[in-house]
Amino acid sequence: MIDFKKEAAAVREDCIRNLAELVRIPSVYDADTITEGAPYGKYSRQALDFMLDLGRKDGYEVADIDGHGGHIIIGDGEETLGILCHIDVVPVTEKDWTYPPFGAEIHDGKMYGRGVSDDKGPTLANYYAAKIAHKAGLLKSKKICLFFGCNEEKSCPDIQYYFSKVPYPDIAYAPDSAFPILYGEKELTVFYIRGEAEEKGLRKFIGGKIYNAVPEKAEAWMEGCLADYEVAYNAYLARIGLPGEIAEEGDTVRFTLYGVSAHALQPEKGRNAAVYLASFLAGYSDNRFLQFIKTYFEDDYNGVKLGVACDGEMGNTSSNLGVANFEDGKVSMALNIRYSYEQKLEDVQPKVEKALHEFGFELDKLTFMQAIYLDPESDYAKTLIGAYQEMSGDYDSKPYANGSQTYCRFCPNSVAFGMEQPGITNNPHGNDEHLDLDWLETSIAIYTKAIADLCK
Repeated sequence: MIDFKKEAAAVREDCIRNLAELVRIPSVYDADTITEGAPYGKYSRQALDFMLDLGRKDGYEVADIDGHGGHIIIGDGEETLGILCHIDVVPVTEKDWTYPPFGAEIHDGKMYGRGVSDDKGPTLANYYAAKIAHKAGLLKSKKICLFFGCNEEKSCPDIQYYFSKVPYPDIAYAPDSAFPILYGEKELTVFYIRGEAEEKGLRKFIGGKIYNAVPEKAEAWMEGCLADYEVAYNAYLARIGLPGEIAEEGDTVRFTLYGVSAHALQPEKGRNAAVYLASFLAGYSDNRFLQFIKTYFEDDYNGVKLGVACDGEMGNTSSNLGVANFEDGKVSMALNIRYSYEQKLEDVQPKVEKALHEFGFELDKLTFMQAIYLDPESDYAKTLIGAYQEMSGDYDSKPYANGSQTYCRFCPNSVAFGMEQPGITNNPHGNDEHLDLDWLETSIAIYTKAIADLCK
């Protein structure tokens, strides 16, 4: 009988070495470097090439699906177990990191870097688990198809393109959550908002880059001189406990505020820089952009002020204003709302649009993903949970549901399975994202056991 923990320990250092190399690739979406074969920019392309080269060197079949993603096939069973990973990452503000976000530095047994836990660590853990299972002859009924997507963090067009070219696997999991399993994902809607507003002293406002992360930095330019704002702004920063800067810039005053980033599924774990800065400036200007943000998002991460809050089986509604921009009188915002299946889009959208119309804004477009659910008592779920329990020794943690956005929304017969340790966050999408390397080793054992049991 194979000793899964011993096998995981044997590949630990090789996995860490390759993980460090992958984390050093800053695979953020980059519109300026999009080319044929690199639809999301050169850095995501580099990360994809890294993974496919690993597969080639190990003698496995690989495929590049026009740069949207690719896969490695391990084994030759008639059925397919899909493992749905992504190798793109969300942007960073390097100033707010203790260690370089793409340095892959190791301190106190943890590797620090953007993407190390979401989702590059889980990607490498599963690659090595699949290799161990294949080498040990455990892939009896199924082959493994490890998918590597290049744009999961921006609404998942990559996997949708992939499955337009490649058949669905028979069963699949995405290592993009926490153990033991994520059996349900909330309905998710991104409202893209546009409009116009008189400046009323506000020249420009920049807050956030992506809908599924809490903005960690916001900047604004207001008419006036430093003496008009400096004392009050510094007092405001001290009161809310966040750093910032203020300086004269020509005939304007430039404000900078640094918040705390977090994943949009749990915005309450962050501090939204755009909301804090807009709320302060709303005291000095009747600009409708500023007033809208202060009215509906100040001290509210659950959509209470919008009237969409609902504490359902999958948890409370979450509301994240991920992007808030204003320039030349033009308003552009992205609002991400995630809600349990007791609510529907037809319940939420009218309330959002009512708030927009109150301030003269309108809905430009929306992105919608419906809720998904896998019975945690199913044989498939129990197999995964059992592998986790046996290898981790944790029999207390329970299956859960939340507002995650994983590839499972686009693949039938799939569920999110790890790899965060229950009750311990690695701060994905936040500053100082990290991964405990002992847990990486344990996770390799968990995934190897799960693969073996699913491929009997």
